Amino acid sequence: MGLLQRFTNHKKKEDKSEFSETESTSKSSRTSKRSIRSSGGSIKSPGSTSHKVPSSVKAKTPKENLTEKVIQDLYALVSDKGCTAEKIVEMFASPETPIFHEDIPTTTAQVFAQIIMTVRLSFPDSKFTADVKQAKPGVVLADDSTFSGTFTGVDFQALPSVAPLTANDRQVILDPERVYFTVENGKIAKMEVIAMGCHTGVGGIYVLAGGEM
Repeated sequence: MGLLQRFTNHKKKEDKSEFSETESTSKSSRTSKRSIRSSGGSIKSPGSTSHKVPSSVKAKTPKENLTEKVIQDLYALVSDKGCTAEKIVEMFASPETPIFHEDIPTTTAQVFAQIIMTVRLSFPDSKFTADVKQAKPGVVLADDSTFSGTFTGVDFQALPSVAPLTANDRQVILDPERVYFTVENGKIAKMEVIAMGCHTGVGGIYVLAGGEM
C-alpha cells in the first residue's frame, strides 16, 4: 500500500460464551449447573465432552469492527477499476492527512491518491492486499501489505529524473510493507509505512518493471 515509501530509494493483527444447557427436571442437576457457571467452569453432561471458553478470547466491539472495515474498504477501493483520486482522499480525514515514512519527508493523502492513480494507469490490473487487523484501540495494522500488477498500460515514470518505461507485460509483485493506520470517526487520521523488503513503493515498481535507478 505505501507506494510513497521508496520515492528516492527502492531498496526500503470473555467472549462470554453461552453454554448449551441440557434441560433437566432434577433439582440437584440445576443446582450443579448454577454452581459451575458461577465458578467459570464448564458444564459436562453424561457422554459429552467438556467445553470451556478461555477468558482471553474476547469478541470484537462494534468500534473495533468499524475501524478495521475502514482500512479493508481502502484496500478494496485502490484495487478497483472504478477508483478515483477523489474517492481515495474521501477515506482520509482531510487531503492534508499526514503519511509518514522511514526515510523520506512526510507526504499527504492527496499525494498518495495521485500516485495510486498514476500506478493504476500503467498497471490496470493493480491489486493491493494486506492482512488487516486491530493493533490497538483506534489503530489498525495492514500487515504484509503489498502490490501486484501487470505493466500493460501507459508509460510509467517513477520520478522526473528517470526515463519513462514503455509497457512490456511484466508482472510486478512488491516486497511487503507494514502499514499502521490511525482511524478517528470513521476516517484515516494518520498513516505510517514501514518497508519489510528491498523493492517497495514506486521505485520498487519501476525497477521490477525493467527500469534502473
